[in-house]
Amino acid sequence: MKKKHINIPARCGVYQAVSENGYYYIGRSVNMRRRVLQHIKQLQQGSHKNPKWQHIAEKHGCTFKWSVLAYTDSAESAIAYERHLLELYWNDEKLINVRKGDAFEVIENERSKRKPKYIMNVWTKGYMRVNFTTEWQEIIGKWRLPNTVEATTLSKCYQLQHQWMLNFLKQNEKKFCKKKNRQLKGYHIRNIYTGYIGYARTTHELRKINALASAFSKTNSFLNGWQVRRIGSDWSWNVPNVHSVAVYGLHVTGKIKQWKSQTSCESDLGHGANMVFIGKLQTYKGWALRTDRGWHA
Repeated sequence: MKKKHINIPARCGVYQAVSENGYYYIGRSVNMRRRVLQHIKQLQQGSHKNPKWQHIAEKHGCTFKWSVLAYTDSAESAIAYERHLLELYWNDEKLINVRKGDAFEVIENERSKRKPKYIMNVWTKGYMRVNFTTEWQEIIGKWRLPNTVEATTLSKCYQLQHQWMLNFLKQNEKKFCKKKNRQLKGYHIRNIYTGYIGYARTTHELRKINALASAFSKTNSFLNGWQVRRIGSDWSWNVPNVHSVAVYGLHVTGKIKQWKSQTSCESDLGHGANMVFIGKLQTYKGWALRTDRGWHA
């Protein structure tokens, strides 16, 4: 609404604003034009202190008809005339004033014109009852209560609290569930001598135990006594049984050597050494292998 459409002079008096659906507001000021422009600005910004008037403005627009009810010579005369009009029309449902004026108790006006409020904490479900709008406005102005819902009834507060929690969980579910599809990183490790099975997070940890070379081996080999597979790969069938029986070897050159187990012997000589143990070969790479000392001289 533009200023040129407001035919209210900058004089002391009592004015009136009427909406398109018949609701009206009565006010007074020593400078009516300035006060009317303040009303319009607050209604357009959504910050007017009169909740009924703000609701009507948001629903039907700020198209009010402004008029002067009386011109007065002093502020006291304007207050007295405003009081007279409000007492006369106080029980009218179309009147949107929330108090009768400066000459009346504000608390008594709030008791007759406004319902009590319930304020509930959404986390603890603790609540308090505010009897008057002025008390609620003071609380908001001082503390700015976070994580609260408000309603005119306690049951409505429980409904709003339940809906608030559902919205909170729905919003945070997107944040916390991003880790579900994240693939685990690291390595499974197994020692062929001791049978130890463990987990290494990085290649730096593999280097510490001298198992880094096994991480890049594509065959079923045990380098430095370690078998390493990346987490997520199918390696369980590659895990051999650990044999605690010692293996003795006799080379064609006459050299004798002992291994702690068959797996350690296969790791040292190669996987073909297994053919000697099952009886398909007599020797492998010049070695005659036995789990006892029963080879022929």
